[in-house]
Amino acid sequence: MRSIQVNGEFGACLLKLRLSRKLSQKAVAILAEMDQSYLAGLEAGRRPPPRDRQLARLVSALGATPEEIQELREARALARLADVVDELDPQRGRALASLACRFNRLSANQLRVIEEMASLLEQR
Repeated sequence: MRSIQVNGEFGACLLKLRLSRKLSQKAVAILAEMDQSYLAGLEAGRRPPPRDRQLARLVSALGATPEEIQELREARALARLADVVDELDPQRGRALASLACRFNRLSANQLRVIEEMASLLEQR
């Protein structure tokens, strides 16, 4: 099973942002040019966090601030890394998911390193 806890963290960030804008899933899905069921899956943690293009459409549709974009990118990077590690070793994936949920803020360099690690591991 994939690291739902971390994916849920991304979904929770996305949901919080959408609700702060007082927008429905349908409205955001239309603005972001994506299926509403995909957005619902993201928010519920049933779908893996989106790639760059979909994330860009979401943050544009939501009018996210730089700080909100950073929070979403952090949650996405940690979820991707946890999913990849989980596929290689489920016990380590769960441990990473638990640890990732305890992070407060990541520097831009830390985030870049995590995203690079996830990409390298995905290529295996």
